[in-house]
Amino acid sequence: MHGKPKIRTTKRFEEEEISRRVSEILEEADLSPGPAKDPARTISTGYPALDRCVGGIPRGGMTHLYGDWDTDAAKTSIGMRFLANAQENPDELVVFIDADHAVAATDLPENTLAPMHFLVIRPSSMEGAFRVLVELVNVAPSKLAAVVISSISALVPEAEASASFDADLPGVHQRTLALNLQKLSRGAQQHDIAVLLIDQTRHKLYAYGDPTGTTGGHVVTKVVSTQIYIENRGTVEKIGTVGTVHQGSRVRATVVKSKSSAPYRTCEFEVLHQRQRQK
Repeated sequence: MHGKPKIRTTKRFEEEEISRRVSEILEEADLSPGPAKDPARTISTGYPALDRCVGGIPRGGMTHLYGDWDTDAAKTSIGMRFLANAQENPDELVVFIDADHAVAATDLPENTLAPMHFLVIRPSSMEGAFRVLVELVNVAPSKLAAVVISSISALVPEAEASASFDADLPGVHQRTLALNLQKLSRGAQQHDIAVLLIDQTRHKLYAYGDPTGTTGGHVVTKVVSTQIYIENRGTVEKIGTVGTVHQGSRVRATVVKSKSSAPYRTCEFEVLHQRQRQK
């Protein structure tokens, strides 16, 4: 008499099927190491101490530069100097989004290679600023080298700008910022564009633990690859015939987050105001 036929249970059948599928995937997959990837390209900030600390501003990614709102931490001056260094040839285009409306035509850095390709844009809303940037990325991706947004806290969504004074719109700024940063981040990665986001700290009401935070909040932290905290450590003064002249600020930079260098490094350096540098 023949023995009873073997009955495969459902669990054993599933395990055999999974094992067979894994074997097929491994046979089809290319497991060779392939060519080595090029190291990430970076752009100098124009300040050697800051470059040694953070390793430069990476291309193809976003950098978050933030500091106190009530002190002269020279965040805008650092952003302008960075854009001037980003122009490696006269054909390259750099864009400064002046949401604060605080930059004049005479504030261009002295080492600007092509002033005609140094665009200063003053948007009327947050959507308008990112609409211009996304259009530039789509139309001229090979010419756009770097972008600075100054500052995130000054970008106002169209919904808030058109709403009445007593309107309650919780989370509109965060949601609009998150959506637009994701679109800009995708274009920056594809076309090797460096993006510097300037932000300011704010004091939270009824907060536990650290009461300070940035306007961008966790939305910016998730999309950026580098975060730098800037704080004022004093002023740079010169005694002349007319008295003491304020020429700039001495600032300290702390690397809070970095994918290209060690975090929590600190450095101090002097930032001279552009108007004082031109005299």
